[in-house]
Amino acid sequence: MPQNSMNVLVSRNEIGYFAHCPGLSGCHGLGDTPEEAFAGFMASLEIYATTLPPGQGHALLSRPVRPGAQA
Repeated sequence: MPQNSMNVLVSRNEIGYFAHCPGLSGCHGLGDTPEEAFAGFMASLEIYATTLPPGQGHALLSRPVRPGAQA
């Protein structure tokens, strides 16, 4: 896995699935399936990137993002 990639953790909770990246506070997604939770995380990540200075936001969005292990 590339060094700069983000590993998104997907776990099941009492209301469905939860996806988050431990290094990005506030970026998460919820869904009825792991895929929905991951898609929600990606939408959250795009919104988060708009709050960063232009160069940092673009750099964040250009990093590979992969769903990690499910718990």
